[in-house]
Amino acid sequence: MFYAVDARSPSTGEPLSLEFGGLRWLLERSRHGVTVYVLRGEEAVHESLLGLPERGCDLRFEGMAPRHPIELGIGTELTLAPGGQVRGWLALPLDLRLVHVPEGDAPQPAEGQELLRVRDPELRLGWREGQGYHHPWDSRLMRVPGDADEDRGRRERLWLRARIRNDSEHVVHTRRCRIALAGFPARVLRGMAMGPCMDWNIGPLGGIRFRHLPVLTTSGGEPAPGPRIIGGDEVAGPRRGGEARHGFGEVAL
Repeated sequence: MFYAVDARSPSTGEPLSLEFGGLRWLLERSRHGVTVYVLRGEEAVHESLLGLPERGCDLRFEGMAPRHPIELGIGTELTLAPGGQVRGWLALPLDLRLVHVPEGDAPQPAEGQELLRVRDPELRLGWREGQGYHHPWDSRLMRVPGDADEDRGRRERLWLRARIRNDSEHVVHTRRCRIALAGFPARVLRGMAMGPCMDWNIGPLGGIRFRHLPVLTTSGGEPAPGPRIIGGDEVAGPRRGGEARHGFGEVAL
């Protein structure tokens, strides 16, 4: 899942500087190579040295969900009566990466061309027997994106609009589920990265379904400006109807 911005590699004396994913990226060329600085405010969160062609090359900055499924813990236990539901927003981690775009590359992910990746500093990696790797992550259900003092201005979060419904005949208590977000394009709204809508139905035929957010348009019917979404029709995920079903939820009766 990703949104992207394209750029040309820097030349000597002409550094590349841009804001992406809530961070400032600065690329400077010298005789030693191209130095990359990634800053959050005044704090450096990444520094590395790249060897890029002296004649220049195309680069792409991409934002996406982590590779592995997210084992999501909802901060407050949810209690749902039969037919009851709750709604809100969840803040998830967002990976940021810089990729090299080969000459003549179509507007799609440059797989195998990753130069560097900046992960959320709070992201951890876990292992569960029979299910493989996952990322443990906690987020409370919020009324609006960024509706928490500690989350205000953190544009590097990926926001999901969630609806959780009890389709069973019993009262249920739940606070944890496992979701995989690969394949869903993110869009940008009010400076924040937005993922798909999540519908979690609890019951005999329940499961977790994801729906694409609607594409925002201008008054003339054209797509609204913003970071370009690349490869939305090429990646794995929903084909027709904008829906996919997967995942599990941990529920107590």
